[in-house]
Amino acid sequence: MFLAIPVLILLPLVVMLPALRKLPRTEAGGAPDRRRMALALAVAVGAGCSSTRARAASGSPWCRRSPVSRCSPRPSSGCLPKGTFRALRGLPSVVLLRGIAVGAFLASESFIPLMLVSERGMSATTAGLSLTGGGLTWSLGAYTQSRSRLEPYRQRLMCLGLVLMAVSIAVVPLVLLDGAPVWLVAASWIVAGYGIGLNVSSSTVLALEYSPAGEEGVSSAALQVSEALGNIVLVGVAGVLFGAFGGGTVGEGAHGASDAAAPHSAFAAVYVAMTAVALAGAVVATRLRPKDRVRLA
Repeated sequence: MFLAIPVLILLPLVVMLPALRKLPRTEAGGAPDRRRMALALAVAVGAGCSSTRARAASGSPWCRRSPVSRCSPRPSSGCLPKGTFRALRGLPSVVLLRGIAVGAFLASESFIPLMLVSERGMSATTAGLSLTGGGLTWSLGAYTQSRSRLEPYRQRLMCLGLVLMAVSIAVVPLVLLDGAPVWLVAASWIVAGYGIGLNVSSSTVLALEYSPAGEEGVSSAALQVSEALGNIVLVGVAGVLFGAFGGGTVGEGAHGASDAAAPHSAFAAVYVAMTAVALAGAVVATRLRPKDRVRLA
């Protein structure tokens, strides 16, 4: 599946490159920003190495000898607005929130099928289907935030989205309790999908709105960098917590069944941590409006 992605990119490149050559040159003579290009390349390499390290830690034979210890996504800070990691008001907080929201959502989602298969005896197919509703409501959330009458409340919608995510993530591990219905996960993830839908599209709108003239592309790229970092870091943190609380004993048998169930505390640690991250994102969402707009309000 992933090997098909480079092939699919070829057609957009064929369409885009001729148009790019016709663009007027900048005042700097059309020279590319080599520093940003180098930072972007470093982020891509660091992200790839981080992903490889995660697979190596899990014992994947593809990358046991990969020298990933020298790779780091640290150069990504040069591709983000100044003050992003301090949640400064305005664009920095918008960019930060993108990484928090997507990272918390995907880190939580990653463990749902494993939990349903190993703890509730569901098949992998059925466990995966429990996430389908979240994908549909993600689109619904994106549609909701696009309504023109809700434009003045965009920041509040993003805060609401993070609160909905936090509640949903906190509900998921309740399925580990005896007698809890398994449909509880699917229902909670429908709500979580709506919450992330409110956030992702809104963050794109705000990033473009807050960008200085001519810097819209830079801000859009910063959102993608933040999203990738949030995914890498928070999924990695979730994996570390899962392993630290004994979850590393889970394995798959010859017929797809789990050889050993993980301690409930391993799953609980993941969802407690991601609930806290989502709540922290709700706090960041209160800082989305720039200072000058706060004074005018």
